[in-house]
Amino acid sequence: MGQDIHIFSLDFASALLANFLHSYTTLDYLEKQPRQTKEIMNSLLSMLKDAATIPTSVLMHILICLSYLSKERFSQALDETHFVDKISDFVELYSQLNPQAAVNSSQINQNGKSHSPFSKSIESDIQNPNQNAA
Repeated sequence: MGQDIHIFSLDFASALLANFLHSYTTLDYLEKQPRQTKEIMNSLLSMLKDAATIPTSVLMHILICLSYLSKERFSQALDETHFVDKISDFVELYSQLNPQAAVNSSQINQNGKSHSPFSKSIESDIQNPNQNAA
């Protein structure tokens, strides 16, 4: 994927797509366009098969895009694209590609909390939800 496209362009484009899909206007539009929604889902899901060759930041943006489309309002497209199965396949593939990440993500302390700094940041946001409110 993107061998002829500079990494910064791929990163920017995938982030922009994630921002478009985060928009309520876009989600409302896609809810009324099930065929197009299904095509977008299929395109994004098919990219997950190339996880080994996709830059990590782009892969994260693809997963963010898919998370925005994984809502109940798109249940028909989720079923038709076999969304859950393809995400499960991706998780299995990625854990084989990056076994250390799988080990790190499974390291949970006795309180049921992850040792990763990312999870500590999320935990802080959950405990102090108004801290970053604008």
